[in-house]
Amino acid sequence: MINAYIEPRSYLVTICTKERRCLFVEADLVNLLIVLLGEVAREHLFDLYAYCFMPDHCHFVICGLDPYCDLISTVRSFKDKAAVLFRRRGLQGAWQKGFHDHIIRDDEDLRNCANYVLENPVRAGLVSEKHERQFSGSRVFRWPPFAGGVKPPLQCPSLRTRMPHQRFRHMRGLRR
Repeated sequence: MINAYIEPRSYLVTICTKERRCLFVEADLVNLLIVLLGEVAREHLFDLYAYCFMPDHCHFVICGLDPYCDLISTVRSFKDKAAVLFRRRGLQGAWQKGFHDHIIRDDEDLRNCANYVLENPVRAGLVSEKHERQFSGSRVFRWPPFAGGVKPPLQCPSLRTRMPHQRFRHMRGLRR
């Protein structure tokens, strides 16, 4: 099962704060976390396709760029480095243990996951339009879009470079 997380895949990830505390409300802290998330993603050879920090959790879509991309170590690194920022502000034990993930299977799934992430503040009633949330965006496409609308790319490199039979290999339990 662990090998399913070491490949150039794309993922939707959700990380919650411990006891669902509202820690992501101060702009200066959240902006630091957004920069940190982008840096950690890049260090671990992922593109940060879409992200959104809600008051008590964050969602992001990352796309693997290398055969040795490791989701578990990427999330662990982000949480560890973010914990340092929290401790500097007097916050201990900020994160819930673990994280939720979804392996993105194809281009349609990628679009759906990115929309899910970017529309989360609208569903929660924080904003009326998804582009109004200051704590959401992308490191791959322009967000918020220009007036004419800029559509995100429909593919991540990890979805383009894999053959169709490789995308679902983990579901069949096959290893090559």
